[in-house]
Amino acid sequence: MGIFLNNKIQPREHVIKICETFDNHGLKLSIIMNDYFLKNKVSKSKRPEITFLVQEIMRKKNYLDFLINKTFKGDYFKSHSFLKNTLRLGSYEIIYRSHIPDFAVVNEAVAIIKKKLGKSPAGLVNAILRKIKNIDNGINKSLSQKSSINDLSIILSHPKWILKKWKNNFGWEKMISLCEWNNKIPDLTLRINTNKIDVDTFKNYLNKKNFLFKDSEILPEFLIIKNGSLLRNSSMFKEGFFSFQDISSGLISNLVDIKIKDSFIDACAAPGGKCSFLAEKTNSKLSIQAFDIDSNRIKLLHQTIDRLNIKSITISKKDASCDSFPVSNKILIDVPCTGTGVMSKRADLRWRRKPNHLNEMIEIQKKILNNMSKFIGIGGEIIYSTCSLEKEENWDIIDDFLSRTDKFKFISSKNLVPSNFIDHRGALSTFPSIHKIDGVFGVKLKRIL
Repeated sequence: MGIFLNNKIQPREHVIKICETFDNHGLKLSIIMNDYFLKNKVSKSKRPEITFLVQEIMRKKNYLDFLINKTFKGDYFKSHSFLKNTLRLGSYEIIYRSHIPDFAVVNEAVAIIKKKLGKSPAGLVNAILRKIKNIDNGINKSLSQKSSINDLSIILSHPKWILKKWKNNFGWEKMISLCEWNNKIPDLTLRINTNKIDVDTFKNYLNKKNFLFKDSEILPEFLIIKNGSLLRNSSMFKEGFFSFQDISSGLISNLVDIKIKDSFIDACAAPGGKCSFLAEKTNSKLSIQAFDIDSNRIKLLHQTIDRLNIKSITISKKDASCDSFPVSNKILIDVPCTGTGVMSKRADLRWRRKPNHLNEMIEIQKKILNNMSKFIGIGGEIIYSTCSLEKEENWDIIDDFLSRTDKFKFISSKNLVPSNFIDHRGALSTFPSIHKIDGVFGVKLKRIL
């Protein structure tokens, strides 16, 4: 029976259209997918599979393009975006999804292209996909320190400029391990809301639902879970019994070392993972003022807080780089950054980031830290954090700030997080392929004058 006997869009066509939108507009992939799912009324049961395939194509894009281009007749990179993404999806499934018969992948790709672009492109897709496995088998994927940056970019599927920078900053072995980490399908971690349910009861719930998970050895409230995206539609998630959050983000919250009596500001709070964790840790007895810069981020913040039914967090729209804030004795500044520590989960980020973005982020980070330092009382603490691996956004920002003021001093984080996450200067610093969590940086700055 033919696959397109009606006009109903099949999951693979959704994948192609989402990737096409990314190619044409370069927007944040999560925004593209959310808008697409709502506009096209894609059922929630289909979304995890579509999301998985889109993310995998993003991870493997450079390598897939290399393979396809070897047998493409004409200028592949100037070809129709829908055609390119049909070929990427088909090539990915033939090479990496052995449980799906090759003929089924080819037949559906041909049907999709024929429906969209006509017979001639369909013939091209048929010819390329029937050759793609042999082309892949003929590629030498071994790498050495003598490999060219072009070969590295193809095999590791990362932009050349990022590879050059990481090789210079981290060395060969850490660069390779980081790229390989980014190309793996990441496990999700979730944080149990222990105000609503105890850890053992929640584990029993997961066992009854046949979810595979393991305990975090770092933070007791966290679990590492397989197929966790399926839990997003569960009543337990909707009713606030747990949240999705990386363990590294939980470490930042621990760095705050919050006390009930503290006056606390989360200056760049959306989507709300860190401040909601702090609210849960204090049983909602801590008054938290949460801020962010634009309406969309404020909306995300409200969604998190409302879902968790937290009453101790007030939300307002402010720009941390220039607006006035209440004077407080604890301020968390999780600044905007290049996000190079979270590229495993945000597979599109490697393609959206450009070399000039680093300097743009540095300027924003300096402005935010300088401005927020005006609103901390004597004896109070600023917690500065990023999800970046770049020293320019981390220690360089702190060193620059401390060189221009004698009102603050650096405080070591050694007693607040496990010692294996502390760098040689006393800051929280995680590296994804080493610590098996997202990459973050965090320091405490105490006002002394």
